Amino acid sequence: MRNDLLLAQIKQGNEKAFRVFFEIHYRPLCLYLGTFTPDMDTARELAQNTFVDFWKKRNEIEIQTSVKSYLFRMGYNLFLNGLRLKKKQETLLEQLKRQAIDEEGERPESDLEEATERLKNIIEILPPRCQ
Repeated sequence: MRNDLLLAQIKQGNEKAFRVFFEIHYRPLCLYLGTFTPDMDTARELAQNTFVDFWKKRNEIEIQTSVKSYLFRMGYNLFLNGLRLKKKQETLLEQLKRQAIDEEGERPESDLEEATERLKNIIEILPPRCQ
């Protein structure tokens, strides 16, 4: 079945047409996305998310190029968004680590001695095997 007929049916909410569309384009999309990540599970997940987004936006989609190019662009954009999110999370984690190190360095030594003493007392309360 031709892509333009499938797209028209998909826009009308035809799930069978979408299933056919998925079966035609899923594998090539996975292979394409696999060129950006060495993990094929990630590529498959990105491809599935691409189709989920495609279905959700089916009424808004206007394809000026080929369907394949449109899907590949959607998948690539999802990949980039994932990278941005990961980088943002890593940056936040690094900031938290630095903040914790700074705060630990500013802690008075008397606090450290007090915490060490409390820890020793707690360990003494434990049964001998747990100590």
